[in-house]
Amino acid sequence: MEKPSSHRIVQKYNCIYTNETISLFSSVNVLRSAYSGTDSITDYSEHRHSFYEIQMAVSGSIDMVIDRTETVHIPTGHYIIVPKKCLHRLSGYGDSGSRLVIAFDIKDEFGQKLIGNPFCRQAGREVMSAVSDLLSEDGLKISGLAQYAAFCRIAVELFIDCTGARLPESSNNTYIRMMQRYLKDNARKVVTISDITEYCCCSQRNINRILKKEMNTNISTVLADHTMGVITHLLQNTDLSLKEIADITGFSTENSLSRFFSQHMKTPPNKFRRVSTGMSNG
Repeated sequence: MEKPSSHRIVQKYNCIYTNETISLFSSVNVLRSAYSGTDSITDYSEHRHSFYEIQMAVSGSIDMVIDRTETVHIPTGHYIIVPKKCLHRLSGYGDSGSRLVIAFDIKDEFGQKLIGNPFCRQAGREVMSAVSDLLSEDGLKISGLAQYAAFCRIAVELFIDCTGARLPESSNNTYIRMMQRYLKDNARKVVTISDITEYCCCSQRNINRILKKEMNTNISTVLADHTMGVITHLLQNTDLSLKEIADITGFSTENSLSRFFSQHMKTPPNKFRRVSTGMSNG
C-alpha cells in the first residue's frame, strides 16, 4: 500500500469544509513540536508548564507519572494531553520507543459555538481518518508533517469531541484526579463547568462519560455539591447576608439561593446558620 504523503493529506484537508475546520485550527497556537527516541532522552525530572502539552507514543510505548500519583501507560498511536500547570514526568520507554511532543496554547475565544456543529464534526472525522495512517510512519519525524498531524489531533480532541479519538483507558482516572484536585484547590470559590473542562483539557461530554463510568455521577451534580460547600462555609464563617452570598456564588437572587440550599440540605440557610453557629459556639 502506498504511504500517505503530506501533500495528499493537505489536499484531502483542503477539500472538506475548509472554512469551518480552519476556524477550529486558528484557535490553537502551537508553540513547538519535537520528535525523540529512546537514545535521545536524558531528562526524566518532574516539571510543569504554563501551556498544554501532547505526549504521543509514535512507536513502542511511554510511561508518564501524572501529579505524582498515577502512572499512565501510553501505547503506540495513543496520546494524553497534559493540562497547564500539571506536574508530570517521563518515567520510562518501552523497547524502541519514540514520542512526539507538542506544546500548544489556546486563545481565549476558541469558537465554542462550533462544538457540535455537524459540518465540523464530519470534517474532523475525515481529517482524523486521513491523518491516522501517518502516526506510525517515519514521515512523522518531519517537523511540518508532525505539526500538521498535531493540529488535527488537537482540533478533534479539544473542539469537536470526536468519539474516534483514542486515549489510554487508564487516563480516565487521571482526569478525575485532575478535576478533584482543581476543586480542592478552589474549595472556597465557585467553579463552573467551563473551569473544569479548560483545566482538564477535556470536553463536558467526555467528563460526564468518565464520571458516569467511574463514579455513577455527572459534572452538574459534582459542581452542585461543590457550590453547597462554598455556601456552607460562608454561612458558618462569615456575617455576609444571603444577598451577598448569592452574589458571590452566582445566584441571581436571594430566593434562588435559598431554594437551592433548602433542596440540598432540607433546611433554610438562615436556620442552618443559626444552628451551626450555635453548635460551634456552644
